[in-house]
Parts: sequence; structure tokens; C-alpha cells
Amino acid sequence: MASLIRPKRKKHPNYWVIQDSWGGKRRYRTLGHMSREEAEEQLRVYKARKQLRHQLADAPDVHGLPLDLVIADIYMPLLGRKSTATQQLELRCLGHVRRHWSGITLSQITQVRIEDYKTRRLEEGARTRTVNMELSALRNVLNAAEMHGLLPDGVPKIKSLRITDARPSVFLTLPQAQRLQETLLDLARLGGHRYPGVMAILVGLHTGMRKGEVLTREFEDIDWSMGRHGVIRVAGKASIGWSVKTGHERMVPMTDHLASELRRFLTWRNDDPERRGTGIARPIDRRRGPN
Repeated sequence: MASLIRPKRKKHPNYWVIQDSWGGKRRYRTLGHMSREEAEEQLRVYKARKQLRHQLADAPDVHGLPLDLVIADIYMPLLGRKSTATQQLELRCLGHVRRHWSGITLSQITQVRIEDYKTRRLEEGARTRTVNMELSALRNVLNAAEMHGLLPDGVPKIKSLRITDARPSVFLTLPQAQRLQETLLDLARLGGHRYPGVMAILVGLHTGMRKGEVLTREFEDIDWSMGRHGVIRVAGKASIGWSVKTGHERMVPMTDHLASELRRFLTWRNDDPERRGTGIARPIDRRRGPN
């Protein structure tokens, strides 16, 4: 019988885990930090999924289940726990799979068909990395089906393609980075609604933080007492449903130049009550115009 528990090793009072028993073994599904009401809703959905799994397992021709049904009823609830960007990417990848395999069932997904899919996608002009992402999304769906007892013989082996057409990474040279910084500083001196966007680019240029990390930072995430010039704390924000890609909190050190520009930007923010307390990169209403 599935139930909610709070692990003893987790000191946070709102850290929840679903405890269940499958095949005589105790299993756990981590929900993370959320309110009790949200956790109970997740438990209700989990029980409904489990009941559906038993119904599918008792079906006379469980291997004849359409792939579309497995994606909609089995995989989509799992996909909903991932980030929005990941959901969009996997749905796009699965869209190509469903386009090529219209009406296909689980029993028809064989290694021969998978190899044929690779060939057809490459003939369409898809890059090898793109095909590999589509195969990874398909593998996730089949793993979910196996977890629900729909593939007793296991998931067919899906071998990724060798990357042969990767685009080379392009990095800024030192002179290019310096010219970009000079342009940003010229725009920063103008202030106005462009200022937050300018600071977002400047933070990324000096720290190498990801786009999502920069755009979700608040001034409370800056600790001026740590390091030589201060650090920016990169951690998840439950209030907006944003989580760190790596899953781990970290401290990003600031350069002297970035620290001085952020202090100037903070002063500019606090000069106007409507701007005070907003995030580092949060835009200002364009109707206000420049200062």
C-alpha cells in the first residue's frame, strides 16, 4: 500500500517520499520539497497510475498496446516532473517517433525497426545528435513501460549513433569579450529599461552561469561577505518551480569588475521604489522609457 513518509535523514519538515512495495520489494519515489496538500495530490496520482498499470497488466493482449497510449497514460505523468525545457524537447523528439511509427504497438518495437528508423531519419537530413536525442526519448518511454510490467522481455537494445556531424563550439576570444563588455557598460550608463538585460549578459560573461541561473537570481542570492569580491548563490527556487540543472546548490565567485557594476546597479534599483527588491535581470516596464 503506497503511503507518504518523511525520511529521517532529511531535516526539512516538508520533504516527502512515496513508499510502496513492488514484487515483494520496498520501493521509494522522491517527491522533494512541497506542502502536504501537494504531496497528497502526488500520492493520489501515483495510486491512479498504479491502478492503471495493474489494469494494463491484466489485459489479454498487453503487448499490443499502442505506443501512443503508453506515452499518454504512462510516460506523460513522469515527464511532467521534469523541467519545462526538457518536456518541450522530449515531446518534440517523440513527435518524430510517432510520425514515423503511426499506430505501432509495443510488440512491434524491435531492433530491426529501430535501425530502420535511424536510417530514415538520417535520409531526411536529421543530424546524428538529433536522432540520438529522439532515441533517448524513446528509451525513456520504453523504460517506463517496463517499470509498469508491459515489457516482460525487457527493453530492446537501442544503440546510439556515432556523432559524425557535430557543429564545432564557438567561444569568444579575449578581444571579442572585451569589446562586448565595453558595449554593455556604455548601455549600462544610459540606464532605463535596457539596464537589467545588460546586467544579465554581464553576469553571464563574468561567471559563466547558465541562462536560467542568471534570469532567476535575486539580490538576496548575493553574499558580499564570502570570497574576495562576493559570491552568487545558485540554488533552486520552489516559489517559481525552478530547480538547478545539476541538482546541487553552489556558490559562484564574482570578479572585482562585476561586483562593482552590481553595486552600482543595486543603487540604481533602490533609487526608484517601483524597482526596489526586484531581481537582477528582471526587466522594467518599457513604458517608463530611459532615465
